[in-house]
Amino acid sequence: MTIRLLYHDPDCPGAVSPFDEGILGIVRGDEVSIACPYLGLEYLRRITRLTKSWRLLTDLEAWLRSLDHRQRERVYAFLIENRYLIRHYPLLHAKVVIGSHSAMVGSANFTSAGMRQRTEVSVRFENEPQVQELTEWFDVHWRRAKELDEVLLKRIAVFMRFLPKKRVIEDLTKPFISRPLTKQLARLVQLPGGPVIQNGTSRHSDVYFNFGHEEGWREWDDARRFKFISAGGGRWYSAPLATLVPGDRVWVYARPYGYVGVARVTGFAEPASRFQVEIQGGEVRPIMEVVKSPDGYHNKDIKNLKRCEYFVPVRWLDSKPVEGGVKGSDLFTNRRIICRPTSPIWRSTLRRLKKEFPNHSQ
Repeated sequence: MTIRLLYHDPDCPGAVSPFDEGILGIVRGDEVSIACPYLGLEYLRRITRLTKSWRLLTDLEAWLRSLDHRQRERVYAFLIENRYLIRHYPLLHAKVVIGSHSAMVGSANFTSAGMRQRTEVSVRFENEPQVQELTEWFDVHWRRAKELDEVLLKRIAVFMRFLPKKRVIEDLTKPFISRPLTKQLARLVQLPGGPVIQNGTSRHSDVYFNFGHEEGWREWDDARRFKFISAGGGRWYSAPLATLVPGDRVWVYARPYGYVGVARVTGFAEPASRFQVEIQGGEVRPIMEVVKSPDGYHNKDIKNLKRCEYFVPVRWLDSKPVEGGVKGSDLFTNRRIICRPTSPIWRSTLRRLKKEFPNHSQ
């Protein structure tokens, strides 16, 4: 059974939102179906840009009532822009995200408050019969829902004119009886190359990656040959891979050898059981059939999605043998699997690495 309960840990306010982490694990690189009446437009854009394709079922009256007049105008423009991907289903109250291999059902709306602050509970399914059942449920309701044709779009515009400027339904009401138990918001998963959520709005496209090379276990030669980076052995190690998106530039460090390569991410993280690579002649094979050490890469846990190895496909821009890694006491290093440094030492490290890896900008 691969079913997981998601909820905020009351003893760890300010931790990464388990709801956001769960959704990102479903949507990245997949064909996704979403059902929810209340949505934050920025959050919706955040998750749909990671998908291969998406569809949205929502109660447009409920959604628009929950917004002020400025937010409604932005949503209306979004509806026009994506009219063939969105359908109106009156009185919809389900909150569901469905992918090809996993799905999430729960109480949390897909808004900032729902993801980061309210006390919610969701259930995530991995490769369970319920994923197929939810897909069939969505398809039935999608066929019955109202398409956003010209007539419905005009009705929506008229409906908006009759609404007051303020929200009719507050997404996060002011407390009257007592103060919230905590004012600290959960953090969204940081997406490399995107806005720095905690500290500002600057963008950082260069990502540090800590590759755990060990002969007979996780081999750097495999990574170079089959164009991947990987981590596993527990969610502390593998979960950060979910933050990598196509286009990110990754600088790979292998302790204690130094920096050994730079690559562009070309896809999304996949567990070892689903990750395939192209070998000589164009044949596609499962990764564990072609690596040097089939007993490595946490292969004994390949069916355990919490402990198995996860792989991210990349296009190598430049790389070196592990024995020729670039190292020095003046270079940035970190024990985390992934981080997005902003320190002066990272900037100076990049200047040196760009000289050592001259093809870094391809």
